[in-house]
Amino acid sequence: MGVALDAPSSQAEERYFCTGEKAVGFRLDGGDWKNSTFNTDGDRYVIERMPPRVELGGETFTWSVKRMGTRFNSFDCEDMGETRILCGGLGAGFVFNPMTLRYLEFYGIGYVDGDEPGNTPNITLGTCVLLEQTK
Repeated sequence: MGVALDAPSSQAEERYFCTGEKAVGFRLDGGDWKNSTFNTDGDRYVIERMPPRVELGGETFTWSVKRMGTRFNSFDCEDMGETRILCGGLGAGFVFNPMTLRYLEFYGIGYVDGDEPGNTPNITLGTCVLLEQTK
């Protein structure tokens, strides 16, 4: 767990509402992994700027992704420049481009951890709209 250091921000506050559109991956079926599509009906997120927080590892998180209906962030994210916000890690993540208003969410742990039904690697494509931008 890291130590958070907050700093004031002079940047505009931005919020995006995002909706999953298509999802594909793999499911365990009778001991065999098979291609599968996934339901994106519940894939609704809010992406928003947050006060910069520096972790012990040196990462500076300036964005958060929160699934609608939950209290806690699904991901804390790093600003990678004008066209990329990068969230998560090696096993699960979220990538957002504010220029194209598209995101990609992935979960990649299931298969490598063994054959567990319900632990399914997948990738979701979605789009976002700018909700507000205030200063």
